[in-house]
Amino acid sequence: EAFPELARQLFGNVRLDFANEPLERRRLRSVQFGGCRVSELEAGSHSVFGECVARASHDPDSLKLLIQTKGASLIRQSGRTVVFGENMPVIYDPTRPYTLVNRTPVRLVMLQLPRDPFPERVLSALAAPIAPRHDLAGLWHVLLATLRSSLIEAARLDPLGRQKLGAALVHMVRPLLEDSVSGEQVR
Repeated sequence: EAFPELARQLFGNVRLDFANEPLERRRLRSVQFGGCRVSELEAGSHSVFGECVARASHDPDSLKLLIQTKGASLIRQSGRTVVFGENMPVIYDPTRPYTLVNRTPVRLVMLQLPRDPFPERVLSALAAPIAPRHDLAGLWHVLLATLRSSLIEAARLDPLGRQKLGAALVHMVRPLLEDSVSGEQVR
């Protein structure tokens, strides 16, 4: 029952609509790694509304990268709709109004990244969601494996280790995101 409030604490000012989804089917695990947060979510079909988005001191100032490993979803933002799934990510700026519709039960890994390390041209391109270039699929799969192992090994890392892993995640994502923006491909 605390799931919606926990989601707001971790992901910012969002509203969730689970319709008739049973509570016991929702699972969320989340770990902070320096300036990054890695979360794994499993839930039935539901929608996420980021329509009242406003940067506030308590909201995470981050970009979101979702890699869905099960299910079918779409995200609408700034007049663009991106359909995603199949272990490929979608990247978006959650400080802009959006609607995320998980049309089926889903399992996904989410990476929240601080926006500071990214150049302005990347941040500007994220006015609408971006699906990555297909030729980068292998690298995104490596990132997914890294995110999953990060969640598994988190308890074995001391604070400095978590900080270093967060920096490494930003370092891994930055060229992938910059390449996706430069050759932007929307499905």
